[in-house]
Amino acid sequence: MAIITPSLLAVGTLLAAPAPPPCPKQVVEKGALRLTTHWHARLAKCSLSVGPRDLVAPSRSLTVASDGRVMVFNTFRPVDETGAEVPPEDPRHGDFNTLTQVTGARVFWLFPRVGPLGARVKDGVARIWLANGAELDFGVEDGALRAARGVELALDPTVRRDNGGGATLRAADGLVLDLGFRLGNDPALEPHRQATLTDGKGRRCTLPVAALFRYADDEPIFRFADDAAFATFLKGVKRRAPDAACRALDLSSLEPPVVAKGADGVGEAWTPEGAVAPR
Repeated sequence: MAIITPSLLAVGTLLAAPAPPPCPKQVVEKGALRLTTHWHARLAKCSLSVGPRDLVAPSRSLTVASDGRVMVFNTFRPVDETGAEVPPEDPRHGDFNTLTQVTGARVFWLFPRVGPLGARVKDGVARIWLANGAELDFGVEDGALRAARGVELALDPTVRRDNGGGATLRAADGLVLDLGFRLGNDPALEPHRQATLTDGKGRRCTLPVAALFRYADDEPIFRFADDAAFATFLKGVKRRAPDAACRALDLSSLEPPVVAKGADGVGEAWTPEGAVAPR
């Protein structure tokens, strides 16, 4: 584990969870990849994105946040009502090249939220740390997912509108909340939706999105500030649920004690290549 020191603060920005300090906008470009950080002041959370340096459609990027959110974001080529691509020289191009038609998001939330976000580019690999402590490795030269530890993430090599965002995510330990896929925006913005919560043993429980999120300024805000509050809610769900899988959900990962990564809550350094030694 890399420890932040004054000498490293010059080349890295502190990222921490669950209550991170501001992380200013940063961009690191290596090979085919672009990695960025962003501080969401109103939501008091940090996000870290990894995706192609060249954003020409079709393309896919991944954004993880200190509150446990994972968004798989797809950008498509514009198509008309028949599904035929509309090239830039077509006078109709602008009509079909809108965010609601050429972007789509598959959104997951990971629990428990026990560790700081982090990123390191070293030896041709971009490694990112998620809020549940999982690690993802991406190849710098091709941008492809090379390895995953702590979660199982599968990404369809084809970016299409009809494959649910082209991503599946599960964790052997902990819980994964899957909100599904939506064209043009975060699926959490549709309170009438149903989300699926899956534990490490594959037991699935369906939950209404409206019970999980509140809304402010067209932004979905997860109702449970910490894992203890979420666990309390889920215990109530288990007591009332007619479905056996819901009643059998394993909530042990949300129970204390939870040991956060890092020393005294210090987060991982966001650094260019070679500035921080591996954990």
